[in-house]
Amino acid sequence: ALLQDLRDRQPGGVRISEVRQIEYDASRPPSGLPKPEPTETGRPPSIVTIAGIAKSFSDVNDFVVLLQESSLFKGSATQLIAAEMTDYQARSQTYDDNAPTGLEFEQVVEFELVTQIREVPATEILPELQRKGALGLVNRIQQLQSRGVI
Repeated sequence: ALLQDLRDRQPGGVRISEVRQIEYDASRPPSGLPKPEPTETGRPPSIVTIAGIAKSFSDVNDFVVLLQESSLFKGSATQLIAAEMTDYQARSQTYDDNAPTGLEFEQVVEFELVTQIREVPATEILPELQRKGALGLVNRIQQLQSRGVI
């Protein structure tokens, strides 16, 4: 459901190259990342870092704003860590020995952002999980509800 939410919120000019989930350990905090917000349950927060490229800084900003509106991620913990205009690192290959070499590409914005997974009971976001395609989880929750377990 989390990856589908990222895909749904990704603007057309943004390409995600890496998504990492980190369980925060206060005794060994990851370097370069802001301290996460505390969770309601006291469990270690789940941090997600997202890296990629975009056509423009505006596309990166749009992506951050769209993630802040997500019901699966904490909006207040979603922030841009780095963004830098750089040459697009693409390789071209041709099978024609006489073809011109050295294609030039437009510059892109390499970015990294961080967010935190919201800690909410799955029953509260059941419709959202269903829309995102987490049908197995939805079915299990509905079975438990029908038996009066939850």
